[in-house]
Amino acid sequence: MVRQIAYAIIYLFLLQGLALSQSSYNTTFLSRWLANEGPVTSVDTRGDTVYFSSGFNLKIADFTNPSNPILLNKIAYLSNVTKVRLYDKYVIIQRHNYGIKVLDVEDPMNIEEVYDLPDPFIKNFEIKDDGDTVYLYLIYSNFFKTLIVTDPQFPQQIVNYPLNVNVADLAIAGDILAIIYSSWVKLIDISNPALPDPTGEYEFIYDEPYARYLIIDNNYIYTTFQFTVSGPGGFHTWDELNILDISNPSSPILVSSFPDVIWRNGISVFDRAYIVNENFEIYDLSNPVQPQLLHTFITSGTASDITIQGNNAFIADGVNGVLEVDITDAPELIGQYSFEVEECEIIEVKEVNSYAFLIDGWYYGANKFRAIDVSDPNNPIQVGEMPLISTDFKYAFDVAANGYAYFLTIVGNNVVRLHTIDVQDPNNLEEVAYIDFAGTDISDLYVYGNHLYACIVTSFVIFDISDPLNPVVCGTVTPDKGSRLIDIKDDLAFVSSRLYNSWNSKFYIYDLSDPCDPNELSSVEIPNTSDRVIDLSAGSGLLNIIRSSRGYVYDVSDPNNPVFLQTIEKTNFHHQFFDVNVYRDYLYLTESTYGIRIFDIGDAQNIEEVAYHRNLGALSTDAFSNKFYVASRELGLEIVKNDLITAVEKEKALPTQFTLSQNYPNPFNPSTKINYQLPEISFVALKIYDVLGNEIATLVNEEKPVGEYEVEFDGKGLPSGIYLYRLQAGNYSEVRKMVLLK
Repeated sequence: MVRQIAYAIIYLFLLQGLALSQSSYNTTFLSRWLANEGPVTSVDTRGDTVYFSSGFNLKIADFTNPSNPILLNKIAYLSNVTKVRLYDKYVIIQRHNYGIKVLDVEDPMNIEEVYDLPDPFIKNFEIKDDGDTVYLYLIYSNFFKTLIVTDPQFPQQIVNYPLNVNVADLAIAGDILAIIYSSWVKLIDISNPALPDPTGEYEFIYDEPYARYLIIDNNYIYTTFQFTVSGPGGFHTWDELNILDISNPSSPILVSSFPDVIWRNGISVFDRAYIVNENFEIYDLSNPVQPQLLHTFITSGTASDITIQGNNAFIADGVNGVLEVDITDAPELIGQYSFEVEECEIIEVKEVNSYAFLIDGWYYGANKFRAIDVSDPNNPIQVGEMPLISTDFKYAFDVAANGYAYFLTIVGNNVVRLHTIDVQDPNNLEEVAYIDFAGTDISDLYVYGNHLYACIVTSFVIFDISDPLNPVVCGTVTPDKGSRLIDIKDDLAFVSSRLYNSWNSKFYIYDLSDPCDPNELSSVEIPNTSDRVIDLSAGSGLLNIIRSSRGYVYDVSDPNNPVFLQTIEKTNFHHQFFDVNVYRDYLYLTESTYGIRIFDIGDAQNIEEVAYHRNLGALSTDAFSNKFYVASRELGLEIVKNDLITAVEKEKALPTQFTLSQNYPNPFNPSTKINYQLPEISFVALKIYDVLGNEIATLVNEEKPVGEYEVEFDGKGLPSGIYLYRLQAGNYSEVRKMVLLK
């Protein structure tokens, strides 16, 4: 019974690991933009077409002209691609903590995924092609699996073989599978793949041996161990290349050893061994027990994989990319596919009018503002960038519908600067204005229509930006506990606070009918959990506030009387909440070392987590339409689709021009409907006037995304007559007449 319980616990643990390896639920990863796409760690080739890993990407390049390789295709994944191997018309890739994928690459320009095994416990894999049947060996810490993958769309597992050891490396040659672990080399006969048969083993007698690398050539095994021995002065550690004769697999024999020699990875062809051990080395194996070093080709010192095609070697060089080296005689570099190495840490993203605007590298010195064209979400392209200069690493920014981005930075003692960046042409980002004002710190800003609200911790300062080149301070509000974060919806400002001398925080709701003189409607104490408030976001009648340890949801449909609804807990005690964003009826919550969690908030009394996207370095997100954009320390910018939106909402063609339609019915009594369309995100003002030009009502006064809208106007209480309704959206303006007939 105890054994059964133990097996059950192990099984549940494995299931949990598999669940964590799932990259998404009700979301679809579309693409990634990343400034630094290396390093290259694995390579394989078929003819002049080279397949290689590059950080989180599988890349395919044409080396027909080695002096000018051409990138044919690139596929981005959620973690580092660590190994690439070809067979038949397929390529198998291994991803760190995300298992393996099999891709059909018969047409390198149109790659199709045919099999996915998202198993985080796979350590390594090898392929054995028997001509009629192709076998895939998956190595785990203490067992291996054998799958038939001749047709990878229908893989068949035939073996789950226990090893009861912690495997370090494996290699296959002919009918022998060799593994190394601890101080042992173990040989397994796989002539019948369905019935693996252990045939022999060899133990190295040293203190604390550490198995590292393994290569098989004909009847010899070349294996690198790290040894620790005690001697005068304490313990001494060194690497040693050992050669075993396995012509009789049941009795391996140690035939020679070479101290301080490492063969990390390599391949043998005839009487040559081509080895990558930081650099590239060629050995003569005509006497296999006495390999002679013939040539050394200096790489960046980060070479890790190699494949041979005719007289050329293709080397995965971590820093320099893929190197093509002529090995006819002394190795000579004839081709190179390199990548741009750039420090890049995306820490915040805003999407406006099919462009994602990013801040990256604030903590690592890059300090850039970038514009990425995301009109094709499957192929994001950087079109512009500019440096950001500040004497402090703190910042706040927003991108407005008027074609300008705004930044707050600290530029001196008690001096804060508001920068205005022209982003109307994202290819040419340019700072066009700035204004300095008094402030000791900065924390957030929000642009709403023709006004900008800048949080400087103790208060928030209001700017009139109707002339973007000449922002003017028009008001200041000082909440009793300060002003840290702000979000604005439907003429209501939601402000959270926490002064640095206290963990106690409040949120405030202000009426912005007079944008320069907000009127406080209510305030609520946020539960104290001895950590700071990180972010807030309002939408669908709810206010969502996150501390680093917990989230809180309030019903603010009555802004004079907010009501607490529920808390949202982290998935793991050690995680932190970083960011929260609301779009329509979905809440996007960024959790460190986990990713983006998505909640359905359409029913305020029944908030439910419905989707997620794994991204271990996620810092913030911005959602628009059926997509959300993830800013990540390590993964750059990711574009992800919320499958639930496309599943529950009928897709419509987006408007291509501004339109204000005639109201219907017309004449009307007492109500009528007005429709308008926006081809881009815009601050919209829809107002009703009498024939003398007096304003009668404001129907809309807020920023709206692309789409079609319908607004109802109720003329109850007004006399019969002709009225005007005017739509102002960005630079577009139109007026129409309507008749109230009682």
